[in-house]
Amino acid sequence: NVTYEPTYIKWEWTDPADADLSHVMVYLIGVFQTNVSKGVQFYNATGLSPDTEYTLSTHTVDTAGNINQTWVNHTARTAIGFAWAQSVVSYTGWWSNPENILGPDDDAYTSSDGGTIIVDMGTTFSNGTMYVNRHYDDVCGGESMAEFGIYVSPDCSSWTFIGGDGCGPLNDSDLVVPFSNETRYVKIKAEGYYNAPCLDSVRISGNLSMKPDLTVTDIDTYINGVRVGQLIVNYESTIRATIKNIGNTNASGFNVSLSVNGTLIDTKTVGSLSKGASGVVEFNWTPTSEGQDELCVYADSESSTEELNETNNEKCTSVSVIAEPYAYFAPEHSTGVYCQNNTLVQIRINASVDTYGLQVDMNFDPTCVNITAVDPTNSAWQPVDWSRPHSDKIRIIGFGHATSGDNLLANITLHCINMACDCTSYLNFSEVCAWDYCTDPVIDTYAGIGTVHNGTIECTHTIPGIDLNITAIDAYHEGLYGTSQDPWFNLSNEIAATVENVGTEDAGAFNVCLYIDEELMGKRSVSGLDAGNSTTVHFEWTPIGCDCADGCSPKTYTLKAIADCDDDIIESNENNNELTRQETAYWNGYAADEPLENFVHGKLRGGLLFTTGDSVYGKLEPGESRTGTYNISLPQGAEVELARLNVYYTWVYPQGSLPQMEVKIKNQTGTYVLFSVDKKYDDRKCWGGFDLYWGNWVYDVTQYIQESGTYEITVKCTQSSGSVCPAGPGILYYTKMKQNQ
Repeated sequence: NVTYEPTYIKWEWTDPADADLSHVMVYLIGVFQTNVSKGVQFYNATGLSPDTEYTLSTHTVDTAGNINQTWVNHTARTAIGFAWAQSVVSYTGWWSNPENILGPDDDAYTSSDGGTIIVDMGTTFSNGTMYVNRHYDDVCGGESMAEFGIYVSPDCSSWTFIGGDGCGPLNDSDLVVPFSNETRYVKIKAEGYYNAPCLDSVRISGNLSMKPDLTVTDIDTYINGVRVGQLIVNYESTIRATIKNIGNTNASGFNVSLSVNGTLIDTKTVGSLSKGASGVVEFNWTPTSEGQDELCVYADSESSTEELNETNNEKCTSVSVIAEPYAYFAPEHSTGVYCQNNTLVQIRINASVDTYGLQVDMNFDPTCVNITAVDPTNSAWQPVDWSRPHSDKIRIIGFGHATSGDNLLANITLHCINMACDCTSYLNFSEVCAWDYCTDPVIDTYAGIGTVHNGTIECTHTIPGIDLNITAIDAYHEGLYGTSQDPWFNLSNEIAATVENVGTEDAGAFNVCLYIDEELMGKRSVSGLDAGNSTTVHFEWTPIGCDCADGCSPKTYTLKAIADCDDDIIESNENNNELTRQETAYWNGYAADEPLENFVHGKLRGGLLFTTGDSVYGKLEPGESRTGTYNISLPQGAEVELARLNVYYTWVYPQGSLPQMEVKIKNQTGTYVLFSVDKKYDDRKCWGGFDLYWGNWVYDVTQYIQESGTYEITVKCTQSSGSVCPAGPGILYYTKMKQNQ
């Protein structure tokens, strides 16, 4: 079935009854246009020339990607074009270029028999109402009657009747044509007439409705006047909303409201807002729990202002609320002995979002201690740099990306220098700054964002008696290729706890206990520890988790080691025997987790060949494609038994998303889109930087490669954003010799 106008033809058909029909491939005069899904059963060709023949050709495709090679063709002709309606004598109105609709190219036309007047105006009537006045004049000296209809359309391809009535000379009536921000086209059509070809004149006038239009353009979040990318539990935050009047007149007083997860937080009053102007409204809100919250700001929340558009008043944004980030020393309070040993203290940062760069300034008492070294080994912010002490301060800078959780910045070495000893030095954070991916602060202690836990170190001549300290806890995986700084899920990991006797007497046998999330994980015996010496005990640990591609996430555990956990030793200080730290376990994305499967096996007389043609590796952004050429030469007497196309890819952005690619093959008969993927191998490492998908998509192309010749493989990125980096696709095919050869 076919319907047509001068510039378009609409073909309708009935799909085949096959249950496995997927879609219909549509070609117009031999050029591919689109795929029409099963059940749609029509295609509308627009932008055609009047009085011209066009041929529509189709192929059907099943759900397995098989293409019916039989063409189905149909030829139709567009309607005869229209001539300029000379009787349309005047136009009035407020559109910007009235001269553009006074010539014969502006789609005011009559039908070939002179019986229909149509005026199409490609004018954008935005934010207002147009009134259409129909005025009929007798231009032929006699009675001329016409009945008119008013139609509107978004694109001139389909028209909606909105009203029309009456006939007779000098008959005026108004019809309201509503317009929003979209483009609309208006058509006035004489449905019937008398005394043809004496046609009436048509006047169209548009009157712009003068109204404001309030919209929310931006929502920003602040803590203590500093713009932040996430909010913090129990911190008062400022929600700053920008309101703009995009209407054509000023707005008088109106209200603006803020809601969080659908609950109204506050309402503010704006006295006025000039047309084209913007204003800022601020709300205060203190979140009380962690999570993801939706902030919505509504302009004119009580609908007191009549606007051009009442549907664009609200804007929402999602914001993360995190636990208070903090910096601390581990241990918080330590002890040193003058000229006898150095004391190691960790500087750690606990933040529940990833950080990209970190600066820590700390102060100490230079008359009591000195900082002689900063060791960044196992730091989450590698590389790390530091400035040696200038009077009473050092600065440590981490340049890398640290994932969320409790992370080590560096180990500092404190050396007691006061001869008289019996002094205590403060260890104070003077300023701590860490930033998120958008360079908004996660911690900025100068601005009051986040907090610190300061510490001390006590220096003495000697510590009489026995004094056992846990000085370090470290969890890691020891594998065939070295030691990782993090523990892995489902693998055996090591937890090393270092215990030191900082007293003056040797210690006998004692036990060291390890707790994970307050549950006893194990106990190790130490046969004895001399004064001033240390030893390290080891525990095996296998945390349970799964691949992030299967819906799992890294998990943070609290590890606590206690020296002399059974109180076998009488010590001079029984309050410094334990150390607690957090360790995050990850899925080891570099380990294989999808074993290769036996795809096919058997015995044949033939050959197995693989080629990547002249294809190359490279980056594709949305809409971009790359084509490789493959010259395949089959041995004499051989035929292709199976051909598989491997489309390899890596570096998929946005992070955490799978690629979207269209793959085509061109052979001696045409170009075909490969819709069906036989197997997808998608993987990612699930931790650290560049946590991006890579993999291989495998297609069965046996039906397309059946003879020697030149083939082309085209890979196109169909993502709306980001990019993907395909490698050169590889064709694996095996041949068998024909019978008796």
